[in-house]
Amino acid sequence: MISYSFGKNWMSYLKSMPQKAVDDALADIEGMLGRDAVRGKRIIDIGSGSGIHSLAFHKLGAKSIA
Repeated sequence: MISYSFGKNWMSYLKSMPQKAVDDALADIEGMLGRDAVRGKRIIDIGSGSGIHSLAFHKLGAKSIA
């Protein structure tokens, strides 16, 4: 069986992610939803990207992210 250790791989990826990319993701979400729309909310991030928007939702105060 092949196993993929997503958490370990993603933590490694985060170390190389430029701060500008995180700032841009935060700005994207704030621009679409407003500054405080995420705080305390449960978020489902359906996508196949890097997970940068999940990180941005976390930084914006989401209650949980799935």
